[in-house]
Amino acid sequence: MYKLMIAEDEPLERLALRKIVIKNFFNITLLEDAKNGMEAVENAKIFQPDIILMDIRMPELTGLEAQERIIKVFPHIKTIVLTAYGEFDYAQKAIKHGVIDYLLKPVRPDDLKRSIASAIESLGKNTAAQLPPRHNP
Repeated sequence: MYKLMIAEDEPLERLALRKIVIKNFFNITLLEDAKNGMEAVENAKIFQPDIILMDIRMPELTGLEAQERIIKVFPHIKTIVLTAYGEFDYAQKAIKHGVIDYLLKPVRPDDLKRSIASAIESLGKNTAAQLPPRHNP
């Protein structure tokens, strides 16, 4: 099972994201949501998610500021940024901070499913790379 955290300040957006994940991914456990950037950092430390769906504009810390702090401690976490702003500057900064995808709101379910599936695939490859080689007697 993979652990996923939603970091989003808009309650209706959090609910919509939760519904998409629950409907499409039986191998994901949803963690406690973060309602601002500071909660995202704290919840990441407590729950250690595998995947984060992170809004870019949130109170206290932006999604990118939160991502920068999280990735320093947990570099394996796969973060998908969600934003209503399609500005190139945001996308460029997101990539610089190790984000694996950048989705515009309103998020289309198919786009989110593809992004999460890609994150899971990437996590699987990382896990496989860390396993010791098999020895056949």
